Amino acid sequence: MDEAEILGDRIAIMDKGRLQICGTPSFLKTKFGLGYTLIIEPLVADSMREDAAEFCPTQTRQTVQALVPEAEPLDESRADMVTYILPWSASNKLRDLFFVLEAKSDEYGIGTTGISMPTL
Repeated sequence: MDEAEILGDRIAIMDKGRLQICGTPSFLKTKFGLGYTLIIEPLVADSMREDAAEFCPTQTRQTVQALVPEAEPLDESRADMVTYILPWSASNKLRDLFFVLEAKSDEYGIGTTGISMPTL
């Protein structure tokens, strides 16, 4: 599907010889995809700044869900990373979310924050 997404501006999906759906990659992702994946990783010991706190996944989760109430934690069992699924409708809130996470990075012990859009 990655090749279809790169090479085609429209993708048609067939099942048993019958056309099921046709559309642009972004349309298909919006219709059938989960949403954005937000990944927050703590500061590593080597790059720990003097004024930075230890990683606070609880405060981080509260901040993310305050700004994007529909955010769903994907895997909270890991201490080295926190992952969320953000719905497509949250795209207009991403700028504010990243602004707040960046401002609170030292307080929450956040090292890196990233977002990805899943492939088909």
